[in-house]
Amino acid sequence: MNNIIKNASVLFIISLVAGLSLALVFTITEEPIKEQNIKIQNESMRTLIRDADNFKLDESYTLPNDIKAVFTAFSGDSIIGYVVSSSSMGYGGPVDVFTAFDTNANIINIDIVGHAETPGLGALADGDDFKNNFKGLTAPLSVVKGLPSTDTEIEAITSSTITTKAVVDAVNLSSDFINSYLASVVSNSFDSLTKIIIKEVSNG
Repeated sequence: MNNIIKNASVLFIISLVAGLSLALVFTITEEPIKEQNIKIQNESMRTLIRDADNFKLDESYTLPNDIKAVFTAFSGDSIIGYVVSSSSMGYGGPVDVFTAFDTNANIINIDIVGHAETPGLGALADGDDFKNNFKGLTAPLSVVKGLPSTDTEIEAITSSTITTKAVVDAVNLSSDFINSYLASVVSNSFDSLTKIIIKEVSNG
């Protein structure tokens, strides 16, 4: 009986020490990992909107499903675009896409920031030859097998239609979102301006 209690106590102490060690390691590494992710994220956005010198995350807006974040791109004090982070299911798992838009919701370019697609096939979606097809387009976009006949079509990567569709779906999600977002921003700005005018008239 004493041996059982002794063994149980030893196991408990080992488990406690292991748990505390893991918690300590997590605490120590959490902030550096977070900072590294932010650095990678900012570098990706700067390749999409090269004139931007600052990106501001909007944490006040309620995001729909599959939209992870929205950033406003600034050059000095001027807004020059937006970057929307979205996700769609590919062949090997979620495909995470950054889509950059100008202030008129036209696509500047895209970047794939996370995927588990097949090397040599779906992974080709992360190459510039594919991503550059999105430059200057206006969503909604569709996927076609063969050469596109309109500027709203994206040619499917050979043997990787599912991956191509995942990227296009993510871009379309971002486009739908940014149009709603911009409409909301304009509406809020108009409401604020109206309140200021009414207040000034009342005070006058």
